[in-house]
Amino acid sequence: MVGHPETFTDQLKPILSNARLFFINLYQAGLGEKIETMFREMIAGPGAVKAMVHKYVEGK
Repeated sequence: MVGHPETFTDQLKPILSNARLFFINLYQAGLGEKIETMFREMIAGPGAVKAMVHKYVEGK
């Protein structure tokens, strides 16, 4: 739920582990957990996506 990242648990696992979608299982590639972390940051609340982009893309 937006504004409540703690409510997010394993909803992305079926998607991120689907090799038919990404040609690899992102968890086996070591990226699944990082993507989950980024997703939680993006749903934290207003301005969260911009803050996440700045953090990861611009290194701030």
